Amino acid sequence: MGFEAETKLKYLHKVLAKTGLMIFVLSMIIVFANPAFPAAPLDQALDQLAADLVEGLPLHKVERVAVLDPRGPGDDVSEFGVFLVEEMNRRLTLLKAGQRMLESKPEKDSGYFTVKAPNPDGKSSLSLSKIKVFKSVVERRRLYDLIQQKRIELKDVFDPETMAPVGKMVGVDGLVFLTVRDLGPELLVSARLVSAVEGAILTGGKALIEKDDPIKVMLTRQPGADVLVMVDPPREGVSIWLAGKEKSLKKESVTFKDTPQGIQTLIVKAPCFETCKLSFYLTCNRSFNIKLEPKRTVLQVSVNPADAKVLVDGGKAIPLDAQGTGSITLPAGVHALTASAKGYPAFSRTFELGRLALTLPIDLEKTKQKVCIAVYPGQAEAFWDGERVALDADGRFTALVHQGPHTLRARAKNHIPQTMPVKVDRDLNLNLSLAAKKHPFEVRFTPPEAVVELDGRVLPVSSPQVAFARITAGAHTLQVRAPGYDEFKKDIEIPNIARQEVKLAKRPLRLEFAAIYEQQGRIRNLVQGARLYSNGNYAVAVKALENAYVYVFQIDGLGKVSQLFPDPLFKEHENPVQPGAWHWMPPKSHWAYLDDAKGMERIYFLASRRPSPELENLQSSLLLAKDELMLASLGKDLVEQVSMRGRAGVRPAGKIKVTPKGKVFEAAGRVIESCGAEWVYVLEFEHK
Repeated sequence: MGFEAETKLKYLHKVLAKTGLMIFVLSMIIVFANPAFPAAPLDQALDQLAADLVEGLPLHKVERVAVLDPRGPGDDVSEFGVFLVEEMNRRLTLLKAGQRMLESKPEKDSGYFTVKAPNPDGKSSLSLSKIKVFKSVVERRRLYDLIQQKRIELKDVFDPETMAPVGKMVGVDGLVFLTVRDLGPELLVSARLVSAVEGAILTGGKALIEKDDPIKVMLTRQPGADVLVMVDPPREGVSIWLAGKEKSLKKESVTFKDTPQGIQTLIVKAPCFETCKLSFYLTCNRSFNIKLEPKRTVLQVSVNPADAKVLVDGGKAIPLDAQGTGSITLPAGVHALTASAKGYPAFSRTFELGRLALTLPIDLEKTKQKVCIAVYPGQAEAFWDGERVALDADGRFTALVHQGPHTLRARAKNHIPQTMPVKVDRDLNLNLSLAAKKHPFEVRFTPPEAVVELDGRVLPVSSPQVAFARITAGAHTLQVRAPGYDEFKKDIEIPNIARQEVKLAKRPLRLEFAAIYEQQGRIRNLVQGARLYSNGNYAVAVKALENAYVYVFQIDGLGKVSQLFPDPLFKEHENPVQPGAWHWMPPKSHWAYLDDAKGMERIYFLASRRPSPELENLQSSLLLAKDELMLASLGKDLVEQVSMRGRAGVRPAGKIKVTPKGKVFEAAGRVIESCGAEWVYVLEFEHK
């Protein structure tokens, strides 16, 4: 065959193929548009309907199909509908097995059918398409079991617009929808094969079936099945509804006999339990085990403190928000609730939930501990967690407080306020001392050697003749002292005063003395110019009015010097002399007596606020003197020392009671004083 002839043959085949396809489409339009075609016996009509569904499938791959119960008058399942589905399943299964139908036969080793259709000239047939054989057809009962297992809504199963996902879930590529119309003496059965992938109609067909007597009987009867209903837990008062019938549960189960096949709804009601409603497609005897769920009610809680942990029935935690409120849904009945929080005792109670929501307020009371607090100063104000507490006279208070964090705050006049965080987890004793506010205070003083004291504490000198310190507020006592000066003492109030000028006035050095003598059995005061006789008794006493160094010497008529005070033989005659006590020379109520050296005799009273090295040396020399010449020489030295000292004055003082040798006498006390740092007073008398 030449190239040109071969090309013409290929072109002819294409034309014939297109022509055959057009004839098929036109025939389908005529069939669906006009049902007025001759009615056929049941078997022949169903064979033709199955063949119509197979034709045209080579363009689509449909390997697994299922046939749905037909929709018809009232959409009730009839014996005829069940029969129709089973017969269609059988025929589609036969097609899968390679049965010859409508002059169809499978091509060798191809798994496809070649469907022959007559040409217009009636002399030959034309191959319209190659149709893939179905690998499997899902049996009716199995189909609805799968639908039930996948929890597919039954309303979606018979709706072509929503059936695509249904087909995927039950594992088929296509679903066959059947529709039955009662035309009086005939039944018009329509079939559509819809893709479970795309939701599009792939093929379709119609069959007009003669309605003979057996078919009429099947149309009027509904197939039935038994339904066994078991309830867990079995309880009295359980009511069960199915197919318009109500039964009460008396044992563990109840059976509904001859329940119409098709879409059914099972309803189970029991007191205190949720109503159970189950829709299913009944195709055969079924059993259901209904587990009753207790009715659930909302429990609301309001907890203080908000960070508490609330548990129901020992394990279910109720989540709480920042305000301590929360809720949980629980089965009706009696429950146990516990609440706990750090620092609070455990809380527990039981409650019963009914049909209505329940609100429980939970206010935990903290564990209380004994807290004893002392605040200094006692006149302070104290606040516990912001509330003022009453302090006793000693600044103390005792209270029972909740465990947990607290705050103690105290304030007082002229003190720095203080806040103390307190963690109470046991009994506590707390002390809070407020630091006094300090203010600058300066003292300028004269003389330079002065010492400045405040409340008995020496203030540091910041610069010459200036003392400075920071002083707590309140009343204080300022003292400024210097040897030989009158003491300055003043009560001051800080911070009312910040500076003080002090100029000390010189203070006279005072010494009180008494001198007596005995003459002719009488005791008299020894005064200037008195006349005493040899072997006459006399005595001298001194009393310091402040700390002082006292030296008493006597020079007789021959110029010899002797030391009266201090006397190394008597311990109480030591320097410095402490104020307040009388020191007699000689001590212990004894008398001194005059020797035979007649002439003017002088008693020298010398005093100073500091030790005198010259007089100390003179005392040491007197202890070493061995003859009268040396004593006379030392007397001259004393006179020379005395000449360099200022002379002190004398004034009367009070009476002094003395008892020399058991005799009572009131001696005249006299005060020697001078503003100098050291002075001398000379008592002169005549020795006869």
